[in-house]
Amino acid sequence: MAHIAIIGAGLGGLPTAYELRHLLPPHHQITLISDSPTFTFIPSLPWVALGFKPLESINFP
Repeated sequence: MAHIAIIGAGLGGLPTAYELRHLLPPHHQITLISDSPTFTFIPSLPWVALGFKPLESINFP
């Protein structure tokens, strides 16, 4: 069993964690380390600034 630690839950870390979970057998452990309990999808911030989307729609736990 491997224990993989991914430091940083930004645009690189979060998709990497999801992809590894999809590719690896379930007995491997993946830990995602972040300094925030939520992830904000930064490319969508202009939509929030222009009032097209609420901030809550681009934040994920």
